[in-house]
This record gives sequence, structure tokens and C-alpha cells, in this order.
Amino acid sequence: MQASSTDYSKIRINCNKLMLCIWWDWKHIINYELLPPDKTINSDLYCQQLMRLKQGVVKKRPESFNRKGVVFHHDNARSATQNRLREFGWEV
Repeated sequence: MQASSTDYSKIRINCNKLMLCIWWDWKHIINYELLPPDKTINSDLYCQQLMRLKQGVVKKRPESFNRKGVVFHHDNARSATQNRLREFGWEV
């Protein structure tokens, strides 16, 4: 059965963009967040996400956290982010 050209006009495309923020290690995903379409990442939100990431590391990888074995790969971190990572004692 072939679709007529009028059938295609009924298709609605939803172009909402979502951002998935995800952190993982060599074993599994540690933390992820799906941001709503109206949300953008700024320094405050990113620092909040880092706090939740730290909680995820403590919960899921206590052996890494207790021995301060976390190495965080990050490019172009702002000063607030760098300060937060230093507070955690993580190597950047």
C-alpha cells in the first residue's frame, strides 16, 4: 500500500532539544541528568551537577573516593568549577 502525499502532511515533527549530561567511569554510568528544553548549563548548575556526581561516586565507587583515586578529565573549566573540584580533592 502506497502512502499518498497528503498522508505525509499529517506527520508532525517535534524538534525540542534536550541535553543529556552524563558521567561515567570504566565500569558504569555514575550519574546522568536530562535537562528540560528551557534549561541551559551555567556555572551554578554545573557545580550543582558536580555535587550530585560526587554523591554518586561516594555511593557507587566508595573505593575510588576513599583513596582519593578520582581523576576528572575536564577542558576549559571555569574558576568556580575548578574550585569545586579542588574541594573534592579530585585530580583534574
